[in-house]
Amino acid sequence: MISLIAVILWSIFPLLASSDDNLELLSSSLRQLQRSGCHELGLSCPQGTSIALVSAKYSKDVFCPGVEYNRNCLLHKSLQYSLLQTAVERCQKKRHCKMMSSSNNYGIDPCPGVPKHLQITYSCRPYEFRSKTACENEMVQLQCGPNSRLAIYSASYGRTQYESLQCPQPQGVPEETCLASYATETVINMCHGRRRCTLSVDSSTFGNPCKKESRMYLKVVFTCVPRKVLLPKYEQGQEEDEAQEPADEWVDYDEEELAAPNTIGQHNISSAANESVTLHHNRGGYIPTSEPDEEDISADNKERLSLYLAVSIGGGLVCILSLLAIRLAWSSRKRSRSQQPVPPYVGELYDGETDLGIATALPIDPGDVVRYSAMDMPRSLAAANTQYYYG
Repeated sequence: MISLIAVILWSIFPLLASSDDNLELLSSSLRQLQRSGCHELGLSCPQGTSIALVSAKYSKDVFCPGVEYNRNCLLHKSLQYSLLQTAVERCQKKRHCKMMSSSNNYGIDPCPGVPKHLQITYSCRPYEFRSKTACENEMVQLQCGPNSRLAIYSASYGRTQYESLQCPQPQGVPEETCLASYATETVINMCHGRRRCTLSVDSSTFGNPCKKESRMYLKVVFTCVPRKVLLPKYEQGQEEDEAQEPADEWVDYDEEELAAPNTIGQHNISSAANESVTLHHNRGGYIPTSEPDEEDISADNKERLSLYLAVSIGGGLVCILSLLAIRLAWSSRKRSRSQQPVPPYVGELYDGETDLGIATALPIDPGDVVRYSAMDMPRSLAAANTQYYYG
């Protein structure tokens, strides 16, 4: 029974195992930035992205100038961990932040009064995504503005039972869940880092994961990021309508520490029915910055709805199967009791109204008893008897 439940639940969750893989694919394509120094460090990311820390540590081999070090002064692991924890609290998910190299703020200083070389590595990760969906034999066109490039988060080709409203099945064809294995990798190879991209939604591009009668569709979750956010291998040449950008113009800043800003109303959202602004709450720490349009269902809400439905269905199946097992066990036990033979009774039978503790004398035949008065001569020699029997 447990294996049956596991198979049912696994068939309900076809998309959950891939979320971490999608985040890893996106993160591996982002440029890693490094800031180091002996005093104050400033971290910054461009509009539409937030800081995703990779590491924060004190350098053991790099020393601040003009300081004589005691070789016996060691930077303990606890201090390094405290530094990383503080960096996460101050900088993770923000567009801008500042970090001080002084270890007085991060725990017990093993080398008081000695400046330490702080080194922080991070990337700028997008926190807002859009989605486009197109049915089989249609085209998907993705495009970004000047000095921006496509960043693909995920792609799915096939059908999902709870996300098929836009491309309904033909009449009489049952709903099913069937997805191509490498749709995300295929779209990344074709579109990631480009300014514009056109995808053909057909089996020649993505394979045929569903039944022949099913109507498949492609859903792409993507965003547009500044060119310099991506690794150099994804960077394309400058186009005619793109002005020359200063190198890392968004690194230096004079702002206070800010979380990713609220950008409601700042997006030019396409009016096409198959495109919507979507917010993804990934485990990597993306921060939502705007609310989805009332007429558009975000991809994250769809996945969350699928998760809730799956958990509800799974819990209901477990309860039903448990109750069914208890009912069958009870019925089987009752049936076995009713089929047992009645053992023969050994002993005397008594009337239910008879008091078993009282000995009852059998009545004497009236014809054998003659009762006389005390005037006659009794046969009994006992003088105390007032009743005599003659027979």
